[in-house]
Amino acid sequence: MQRHGLLAASELTQIADGEQVRTAGVVRIRQHPGTACNTAFITLEDETAPVQVIVWQSVAEQFRLPFLQAQLLEVSGRLQRAHEVTHLIAERLADRSNWLGALKVASRDFR
Repeated sequence: MQRHGLLAASELTQIADGEQVRTAGVVRIRQHPGTACNTAFITLEDETAPVQVIVWQSVAEQFRLPFLQAQLLEVSGRLQRAHEVTHLIAERLADRSNWLGALKVASRDFR
C-alpha cells in the first residue's frame, strides 16, 4: 500500500489533528446505529493497527458501493484527535478489494 501513497494505520498516530490522510484496511466492522443521526462507523485494520472511520451520510451516499461492499477499503479524509481518541473523518471511499487477490475476508455489519 505504501507504493500507492497510503499510510499504515500505525503511522496515523504521528499525524497532526486536522491533517488530510489516505489509508486503507480490511473492513472488520460496519456500524450504522439508528441513534447516530445517519452517521456510520467503520473499523478498518491493516497489519499494524485498527483505524476508526466516521462516515457522514452524504459520503456514504456518494460512495455507496464501496461503503457497502468493499472488503479492502481506501479512505481519504481528515484526521480528528480528541484527547486520546483518533478518528478518520471520511471524505472519499474507494474499493480496493481486488488488491486482496484470492484472499476472502468478511466484515461484521450492524444496523
